Amino acid sequence: MKKTLIILFVSIALSNCTSSSKKPQIDLLKELDLTTIDNYPAFDSCADEIDKKSCFYKELTITVQEQLDTIILDDTLGVDSFFIYVKIDTKGNFTIEKIENKIRLTKEFILELKEKINEIPSISPALKQGIPTNSTYKIRINLKNATA
Repeated sequence: MKKTLIILFVSIALSNCTSSSKKPQIDLLKELDLTTIDNYPAFDSCADEIDKKSCFYKELTITVQEQLDTIILDDTLGVDSFFIYVKIDTKGNFTIEKIENKIRLTKEFILELKEKINEIPSISPALKQGIPTNSTYKIRINLKNATA
């Protein structure tokens, strides 16, 4: 009887310790405001920069433009510019979350655009209190025709 009582007491004590140690972490995540970030995503080239935010935006623009320069434009697109919302997830992968002014863009162009953005090598994600978080950035895309 004593062995059963001791085993029961130890198992109750251990289960209480386990649940209380997890609770602060859950409370932290509930109180964490993920609408703002502490650290912008980081390209390797920005590691030594003082103004990481400016470096990030500059590198993001250059990287997206380099990817899009390989797309051959069709004269029938009928649009000079549009906006894309690029999402960088918690693993640093790029995806297009939304395209504005896409009414005149062809489905083929949109698919190729999405593929090119997905091909961008992953970077360090945005951080909020040391926790990787998703972040989205609006980028204006200016189209220039190869024949122009």
